[in-house]
Amino acid sequence: MRRLVPLSLVLLLATGGATAQAADTGAPRLARGGATLTAAHPGTTVASFLSGRPLDVTVLYRRRTAARTVRLAARFGPRGGRCPRRPSAADRRRLRATGGVGSTFTASGRARFAAGKNVVCVWPQEGSGGYRRPIRLRESFRPSLFAATAVEGTNGPAAGSGAVVQSSSPVSGTYTRVTLGTGDGCGERTGPASAMKSAGLHTVNVAGYTGSACTGFRLEVSGRAGSATVAVGQTAVGTPTRVVQHVGACNPSVLGLLPVTRQEAARFLAGAGCRLGRLIRGRKEGTQDPVPSRALFRATYRGLDVAAAPRGATVDAFVDDLR
Repeated sequence: MRRLVPLSLVLLLATGGATAQAADTGAPRLARGGATLTAAHPGTTVASFLSGRPLDVTVLYRRRTAARTVRLAARFGPRGGRCPRRPSAADRRRLRATGGVGSTFTASGRARFAAGKNVVCVWPQEGSGGYRRPIRLRESFRPSLFAATAVEGTNGPAAGSGAVVQSSSPVSGTYTRVTLGTGDGCGERTGPASAMKSAGLHTVNVAGYTGSACTGFRLEVSGRAGSATVAVGQTAVGTPTRVVQHVGACNPSVLGLLPVTRQEAARFLAGAGCRLGRLIRGRKEGTQDPVPSRALFRATYRGLDVAAAPRGATVDAFVDDLR
């Protein structure tokens, strides 16, 4: 019989996690001459939407002509929100080329963003010509993020339930978890809701799996960024995977708790506060507990892994169906 997963187990879709091997790598699709921006905490590949801190910024540009060399200039937060027709010398030094595949080109820099909408100006230069008219991007950042999501379902022969809390500030709280008791009955276990920090987020993860219906729990957490109480009743083997409760921001991290099929992807992610963009074929590797074939295992935002995002953010999901 499968035992309960310890409370301290942390799920964060970050570096060192699953990798995907597919023709479609999850990079955003752009029109020729178009650009997009993602930001992450230094040293990670987890997309960040948090304001007021230094972030590594990556600009992805699609060449108008694939064979041309490219240079990108950029300005973050231009005065008055307007982009000049031509970049300054400082703008031309703000990004450094980091690579490209096919028609795409990437350049990176570092910036801080204010809470709310931020204007970013990007000037492309292709070949020996001058800089083209600026591409004006509008990116949204948040002073804080908080999400709490509870799910239940079936994982092979076991019933399962669990919750993931993601917070940009420290959180504390308690949990009460239904466990296997003596004889044929269920028992309860209580303890502190401990969190671990990675990529700017504090994560609490509690999950349990048994061959019986002894899988319910109640989790209460609070912090400066938000608070929530989520609970799951006793779950029987055979229960379809579903979101039972959700509070706050988009929380794709819950994909790792229970198998979610491609048919359930849009509904499940909507329940977790997100919108589904693309379903991308991939293969989950480097784990002793592989997900079932055709189950989701990873969520990305513009090509970067994402643990939490503003409510309603569009995320792409990888489906393990390259076996």
